[in-house]
Amino acid sequence: MGTGTATARSPIIASCDTRHRLLLEFTEAVHELGLLHDQQVTALVNGDEEFNRFDILLHVANDRKQLAKYAYMAHVAAHGCGASNDPDVAKVDDLIKAVKDASGPHGPYDAKVKKK
Repeated sequence: MGTGTATARSPIIASCDTRHRLLLEFTEAVHELGLLHDQQVTALVNGDEEFNRFDILLHVANDRKQLAKYAYMAHVAAHGCGASNDPDVAKVDDLIKAVKDASGPHGPYDAKVKKK
């Protein structure tokens, strides 16, 4: 991957190549989950009576997202590459912390149910 030096296009690489790879895996998993949610809502809006066929796909995609998130977090904790003065990296770290803090044992949806 990278040489471990920052570039104008990708300051995150400066911290750690593995961290960058894990962050990309996490963002790809989040993107995939979002696409599946969009597809399910579109099916529902279009009157597709089998819109629930997305449920298992959403479950698998959410599991993939969770695994990617915790792999990233574990690497940062073990490797110590999370500390950075780079504001872009700090924003990602804050986002992941917020997701973790808002999540109950069943993910972020559990926290929303408890608030009602």
